Amino acid sequence: VKKSTILGCIIKQTRDAVKRRRGGSMREGVERITDLSSLRVLSNPDRMRVLALLRNQGEQTVGEICEAIGLAPGSASYHLRRLAEVGLAEKLDEKHADKRQSWWQATSAATLIDGGAKDDTSRDVQVGLRQATARSYAEAYSRYLSACAEIGEEWMRCEVGFDSVLRMTPEEARSMGDELSAVVDRWCKRCANRSEADGRKVLVTIQGYPWIP
Repeated sequence: VKKSTILGCIIKQTRDAVKRRRGGSMREGVERITDLSSLRVLSNPDRMRVLALLRNQGEQTVGEICEAIGLAPGSASYHLRRLAEVGLAEKLDEKHADKRQSWWQATSAATLIDGGAKDDTSRDVQVGLRQATARSYAEAYSRYLSACAEIGEEWMRCEVGFDSVLRMTPEEARSMGDELSAVVDRWCKRCANRSEADGRKVLVTIQGYPWIP
């Protein structure tokens, strides 16, 4: 089982993601997804990015979403409706927001997805989700590299990145994942409730899968 604030299957929740930007608390908790229709909805990099923005930045208007990630208003509204259809986002009641704006929020802070596949159809959907996930991670890293001049060289020097090919059993891989998850959880607690003055938001991804040369 994998937990994510970004796309629904790989990365761990950061605690400051559950704070709503404009006061109050963003919806906390974890949404468990098992149905194929919801997985199909998630399998879109732009939709993943919209969901990530809502989860990590708090409630947003359609206009703010468009400005933040460069989507056309019609596209942003479409992705929001699709997320709402499977319960991952919701439109705020008018009493909670400016009536002249269309405000949205995520319905949970993270998503849990069972990594198994019961049949060929389920496997195809799971593979499609992971392919969209891979694109989302690659695009996020590319955006960071494009902004390096503005972000500063200090962040480039401290960027975290390593890989290793290990020979191990599924049980050992699962155990390693649990250990790494515990490390990230400790940092989640350490970084909880920080403001913009305390540093940047950093995307942390952990992946391990059979290597094919």
